[in-house]
Amino acid sequence: MKSNSKWAGLAAAACILWGISGLFAKGLFNLDPRITPIWVTQMRQVCSGLILLIVAQLTGKHPWQVWKDKKSAVQLLAYAVIGVLPFQYCFSLVVAQANAAIATVIQFIGTFFVLAYLTLTKQEALRPFDIPDSLLAFGGVFLLSTHGNIHDLRIAPLTLLFGIMSAVGAAANSFLPQAL
Repeated sequence: MKSNSKWAGLAAAACILWGISGLFAKGLFNLDPRITPIWVTQMRQVCSGLILLIVAQLTGKHPWQVWKDKKSAVQLLAYAVIGVLPFQYCFSLVVAQANAAIATVIQFIGTFFVLAYLTLTKQEALRPFDIPDSLLAFGGVFLLSTHGNIHDLRIAPLTLLFGIMSAVGAAANSFLPQAL
């Protein structure tokens, strides 16, 4: 049980740090107009990728092995394009166009897409609290987007679309790397 608490704590810390990173990104966007969502996304990916490759190499893992197997290479590329790109880039776009809170809230409805996928593929049955939780999440996004008035969208439609694409990317991040 102690191990579960540790992993739950690390997952919670990761979510908190992700939200804080959005605040820093918004600060960068406000600091200089030359700092764009694509630049922030590139810097995040290059820096984190280098750190992961160095740590993997130092701990005896073989990070370059993935390119020797065609199936693994295709899975990695699919993960990058379908999972990481919308997850990271669309999140940064929403932060730039709106703010970090909106981007984070919308992105975290990605768990609904995970739930829908697992249910539709019959890999997992719905639990009693799944539907109310999903309705509350979408209700929160609805209130955030409209302030309760269905005829008055308070977020630019493109911003909302990018937020939803970011949520889909978050869901894809849960499934695509599993085989790797």
